[in-house]
Amino acid sequence: VPVAADAAVPPPLPSVAPEAPGAFAKATETLPSTPAQATPLQPTAAAGDWSVQQRFAGLDLTAENWLLGGRRFGALRIQGEVSPADAALRFTVNGKGAKGEVRLPLASAAAQTVIVRFDRLHLPESRPGPRLNLQPEKIPALEVDIGDFRMARAELGKLSLRTRPLARGMRIESLTAKSPRIALDAEGEWLRATEGSDERSQVLAEFRSPDLGALLGALGFAGVVDGGAAEIELNGQWRGSPMDFAMAKVEGTLAVSVGEGRIPEVEPGAGRVFGLVNLQAIRRRLALDFSDFFTPGMAFDRIDGDFRMRAGNAYTANVLMMSPAAEVRVRGRTGLANKDYDQQVEVRPRVGSALPVVGAVAAGPAGAALGWVMQRAFEKPLGLVTRTRYHVTGPWAKPTITKLPRLPAMRSDSSAELESRPSDSG
Repeated sequence: VPVAADAAVPPPLPSVAPEAPGAFAKATETLPSTPAQATPLQPTAAAGDWSVQQRFAGLDLTAENWLLGGRRFGALRIQGEVSPADAALRFTVNGKGAKGEVRLPLASAAAQTVIVRFDRLHLPESRPGPRLNLQPEKIPALEVDIGDFRMARAELGKLSLRTRPLARGMRIESLTAKSPRIALDAEGEWLRATEGSDERSQVLAEFRSPDLGALLGALGFAGVVDGGAAEIELNGQWRGSPMDFAMAKVEGTLAVSVGEGRIPEVEPGAGRVFGLVNLQAIRRRLALDFSDFFTPGMAFDRIDGDFRMRAGNAYTANVLMMSPAAEVRVRGRTGLANKDYDQQVEVRPRVGSALPVVGAVAAGPAGAALGWVMQRAFEKPLGLVTRTRYHVTGPWAKPTITKLPRLPAMRSDSSAELESRPSDSG
C-alpha cells in the first residue's frame, strides 16, 4: 500500500486472508511513545504507479498513537478498500482530530486527481522527527475540501486546496480558508531542487480578519490589540517545502493594514510575544512621557505599514499608527530569527486634540474652553510641532526604549522620509 507519511507502526503487522483475492491487513496496535522507537511505514508501490488493485483487497488499522509528518494524532482507525465504482482505492480515517476519506485513482497518478474529503482535520503542533522526503512533481493533482481545519492553535475553518503537477514541482492553483475570525486566499508554487538551485516554495497570500485581537488571542498572542479589522498581504518565498514555512525564513514583502482598535493595558509578558512591532512596550512608554494625552488602554484609528523580509529580518520605513492623541511612526529592523529590535519610534502629539486636554488638566473647564479657543486662533502655527523620538533595542520579550535628543520643530505633515518603500537599511 503506498503511504506517503512516516506513520510509525511496529512490524510485522498481523494479516488475515480474506475471501477475495489480494492482500488484506488488519491490526490493532499500541504504538511506541517516542519517535525514536518507531519504525516508519514506507511506500511499497513504484513512484507514480497506483495500480495495486491486483495486490490489495483491504486494510483495517487501529492505533492509539499515529505519528504522521512529525505530528502526533492520537488514536485513529484507517480502513481501505478498492472501490470499483470510483476506479480508486478508498481510505477512510476516523478519530478525534480527523474524520474523512481519501480516494487514490487506480490509473497512473500523473493523469488523475487525488480527492480528499474530510469533515474535520486538526493538525497538532509539529515535533522533531523524520522529515517527509517528497518529490513535488510526482504528487498527482490534489482536490482537497475540509469542513473544519485547524493547524495547532489556528482555527482556519472551511478549507479548500487545488493543485496540479509541474515539470519540476507543484502549482498551488488556489488555497482558501474561511472562519468567523479569518479569511485566506493564496496561490503559489513548490519547486524541487535542481543542479544550481535549492528546493523552494513561494506564495502570494491575502489574510482578512474582522477582529485581529480575537484572532491573535486564539493563536496565543493575548493582549496585543482589542478589535481592529485587518488586511494582510504576504508575497514571499523560502527554502524548502510549504511545510517548512516560518516567517524567519521568508524573503519578500508583507503589507499590514489594521482598522480602529485599542492597545489594552495588560501586564508585561501576558501571552506570547508578537514581534514585528511591540505595541505594548510603546504604549507603556507613551503613558509615562505623555500622561496627559494617553489614557490607560491606548485607542488607535489605524495602523498601516510595509515590511521587507530578508535574511531573518523584517525592515520597515513607514509603519504609522494614528490615534486620537498622537501619530506614532516606526522605522528600522525587527529580527525574526533572533527575536530582537533595532527601531526608531517617533511620536507627534496631535495638538488639535491635545490642547483641550492640557487646558482641562491645568485649569478645569475654563482651561478646556481656552484650549479650544487657542486651537482655532493659532491653527496654522500649531502645525509646527516638536517630535519626540525613541530608540527600541533588545529582545522582543523585554525591549529597552531610550529617549533620543529632540529634533528641530517641523510641520506635522512633513513625513516624506518615512513614506518610501521599505529598504534594507535599519
